[in-house]
Amino acid sequence: MPAHSFSPVAGFYDTLAHFVFGRNLQEAQAANLQSMADNIRILIIGGGTGWILQQVLQNTQNSSIVYLEASGSMLKKTEERIGQITLSNQIEYRLGTEADIKQAENFDLLITNFFLDLFSPVYLQSILNKLDDALAPDGKWLITDFVMPISGKLAHLRAMLLFKSMYLFFRLTCGISATTLPD
Repeated sequence: MPAHSFSPVAGFYDTLAHFVFGRNLQEAQAANLQSMADNIRILIIGGGTGWILQQVLQNTQNSSIVYLEASGSMLKKTEERIGQITLSNQIEYRLGTEADIKQAENFDLLITNFFLDLFSPVYLQSILNKLDDALAPDGKWLITDFVMPISGKLAHLRAMLLFKSMYLFFRLTCGISATTLPD
C-alpha cells in the first residue's frame, strides 16, 4: 500500500476546502447522517480534521466509533476539535490505515468521505475488499466522493481542470497514488 499523509496540509486543509468548494463538501458529507441509528459500531476512515465526527456525534447516541486516520496531524486536530464534549458515544482515535482494522472488527456503518478517490485502481480494489470485510452483514456504507458532471461542456471542463489541479497538488504534497477519479 502506498504511503501517503495529509499532515503537510493539516494546518490549512479546512480553509483550502472551504475556499475551493464553499460549504458543498460539508453538505455532501452530512446529507445522509440524519438517518443514523443509535447503539451501533461506526468506522470513519480518512475523516481529516474531524468535522465529520462532530456531525456523527450529533446524529447518534450510545454508539462505538473508531476514527481511523493515517495522518497524525489530522488526528490531533480531530481530538482537539472534539475536546471535552460530553459524549454518550465511545470514540477510539486510531492512527493508521485500513490495514489497521482488526480482523474480528465488524461495523454497522462505514463512512468513507472523500477517501476512496485517493488511491490508484490497483490499491483501491484491495481497500474496498478490506472495508467490505469489516462491514456487518446488514451494515450501511456512506460514500461521499467527487464525480465528473455528466452534462454541460463548460461544467465538465471546469471540473476536469479542478480535479487535475487537486490530484497534482495532493500527489506532490501528500503522496497520494491516484491521478484521476476512479470509475
